[in-house]
Amino acid sequence: MMKSTIGLRQAHQSHSAMIMAMLCGMFFCSCVNAVRGPEHGQTEFLRSTGVDARSKLARLPFAHSWREPSLQPMQYENLIIRPVTTRYLDSSQWELSKSSAIPDARSYQRQVKSLAAYWDRSLKKAFRSPISAFYLVQNRNKPKTLIMEVAMTEVVFGSPYGPLGIATSPDGIAAEPSLHLPMVAFEIRVRDAATGRLIATSADRRANPIDGIKASEKNVPLANQKICDTWSEQLMQASNRELFPKVQGSLLAPY
Repeated sequence: MMKSTIGLRQAHQSHSAMIMAMLCGMFFCSCVNAVRGPEHGQTEFLRSTGVDARSKLARLPFAHSWREPSLQPMQYENLIIRPVTTRYLDSSQWELSKSSAIPDARSYQRQVKSLAAYWDRSLKKAFRSPISAFYLVQNRNKPKTLIMEVAMTEVVFGSPYGPLGIATSPDGIAAEPSLHLPMVAFEIRVRDAATGRLIATSADRRANPIDGIKASEKNVPLANQKICDTWSEQLMQASNRELFPKVQGSLLAPY
């Protein structure tokens, strides 16, 4: 009788796992391909510029992009990258990231700060590339210098996932599928260091599918870091785009 009960339970768990996989697969396809307007989540960081957040330059792979029409790109050769700020991020949404690794708002804030620091390093690494059109500097009084300000405006770390993006319980049994993929949104302002004149703005929002990443204090932000790394490379290429190569499209899905 006991063996029969165990067998029924295992069959039920197997059937539940299969259903969850199907549901998650359907949700995954619809979620990562969903596109929201570029104005979604726009904060005072970008609103203060007065630039229409619906504008987009077709040659750049961001939901919003704008450049001063009269800009002569060759007049600049130096770039200051300010530390990535999380000041404009709405931390009240932290429960979208709730997991064993992020049980409370304080843990969420700690992960967000860590991700911002990671992206700051990633951006500077990308702009130190030999193919970058700019030299990274720290002195704003240096001639021909631009200042890039970056705001991380939304962050969702997602929940513990198993293969195919199925949420799992600690014993590995399939649970309900999570509705929250890892996601990051940013807004950027670029100004002339000498005059403060607005040169360019950009914004984007991306989700990254998880491939069997288990949540823990160590690896919970890995999927988010991948989004930031992709943006770092694209932003460096975008700075070149006015002078040299075409920017490669993103491998990540708009969210």
